[in-house]
Amino acid sequence: MPISFIYDTHSECIFVSTALGAAAAAAARVYHQRVCLPYLLEPPSPKHLQDFYDTLTDIDLGFSFGMADTIPTELIERTLAYAAELDTQTCYSICLTNKLGLRVARPVLYRSIRIPGHRDDNLIDQRMHQLSLLCRTMLESRSLSRQVTELDVYVDDLDHITFKVPPAPDEAAFERLVSTGMPITPLQAKEIAAWFEHQRYTYRPVDDEDSEDEDYDFETDPVFGPGMYLASIMMACPNLEILAVGGNMAELQPVHELNQALESQDQETETREGPFRNGLGNIKGVLIRNTAENDEVTVEHIMPMLYWPALRKLTMEMLMPCLESPFAGVHPPSNLEQLHISECDVDSIDDLALLLDILPELKILDIKWSDAGNTFGLMEWHELSRRLIGNSVSHGNRLLEELRLYIPHHEKGGKYYLGTDADLMHPNSPRLGSLLEMQHLRKLAVPKIALSDVFDDPAERGKEWRLAEILPNSVEEVEIFCEGADFTEDDKALLEAPGTARLQDITIFNCTRSKWISKARGEGSMHKAGATS
Repeated sequence: MPISFIYDTHSECIFVSTALGAAAAAAARVYHQRVCLPYLLEPPSPKHLQDFYDTLTDIDLGFSFGMADTIPTELIERTLAYAAELDTQTCYSICLTNKLGLRVARPVLYRSIRIPGHRDDNLIDQRMHQLSLLCRTMLESRSLSRQVTELDVYVDDLDHITFKVPPAPDEAAFERLVSTGMPITPLQAKEIAAWFEHQRYTYRPVDDEDSEDEDYDFETDPVFGPGMYLASIMMACPNLEILAVGGNMAELQPVHELNQALESQDQETETREGPFRNGLGNIKGVLIRNTAENDEVTVEHIMPMLYWPALRKLTMEMLMPCLESPFAGVHPPSNLEQLHISECDVDSIDDLALLLDILPELKILDIKWSDAGNTFGLMEWHELSRRLIGNSVSHGNRLLEELRLYIPHHEKGGKYYLGTDADLMHPNSPRLGSLLEMQHLRKLAVPKIALSDVFDDPAERGKEWRLAEILPNSVEEVEIFCEGADFTEDDKALLEAPGTARLQDITIFNCTRSKWISKARGEGSMHKAGATS
């Protein structure tokens, strides 16, 4: 996991530390055992760190320079990452001034880069400068950009904000990457050049007497936004696989536009050979962070991501309803395989149903409706069961292997919120319906109301739902989230319900998921995060 992003205004270099595992088997190759072995047994003390620095210095001075190759890269990486927590400036200096640090540690520590932020932290100028510097570094240094596999960035909303204009990226380095570095067609190169030119004047700082940019020419100098820097960084890092992003999702529009330029089709011209593939086309996973209550993420924002060539997993910490439908026209299918939404505030099933229609390759669907905001009620569950599950999932997403759906509960009452309108308080609420067409489904996790009537209606007794009637034979595990904080006898009876004998396991949870009873694993509770009994 990334530890920090440190920027030095004098050297204009970036140091990013990443904590990985111990050197383990590589210990046998360690040159200085009195220094190295302690790191494999316990976290290094300041004395151990000093010994390590001395060893690097010895190597740096040439006493045994040939032995530098015998020190495991994993050990250097782990030690410098830990040192960054204790003394970032010393560790940074070692990385910049020591030959071994420059040759081995600094490139390795670029694997995970993080530029954190928050809407109200008042660090826009600093973050923009960091993005600008990182963009220039990635464009100019192929040896460093090849190391980057994870990128975690906060993107600021610059609308109606005066900010200090950061240094522009080196256009010559950008052109070299496009013209000689990547395997693209002439049409794609032309589209990328047009994209770059369009980004030059996206933002304009306020030209007044109080402006801090005294040397800035407001008539001719370009002003690039955070989306342009991020897009260029992503394109320049050929091994980038994971992107985490928070902030204003509308600022990602330049990223989507660059991807469209890179995907431009030219049937008449063959793709030019190049040693440096496009990193944007290599991203396999995206995490959209919820960094502030007033941040907004809708289906409209994520739609363009679904067509990134290598993207297979999308995780969202929030999802809000669209004000207008983003689905005008016909959309081609996406190759996305996993969709996780942890705080879903969507109060209309239309957004989700239309989204799922373009995800035929989906294997994991995991949605948790938010406890706050527009509370998910009985009418929404009716829509969910009838339209989202009955129409979209069971017919359009037949490759699903895992389906997990959560609805909120009242913290005080320990009950699911099912609406208060008298017109909705009827006993025959819709059930989940048949999933027999989902022949790949292995794991199912749903609330109890998906499986039986919400209210006890004597006229409906004897017509209870049966697992065997709706579940395909492929299902191995079922999790059921009950309404109350404590289990009723009716809840416990689910463990022996008809159709459960063929399952590997069936587990019931209380409404807060703090208690559970499993047919295979017995009974347990969650005393704290990560602890069970």
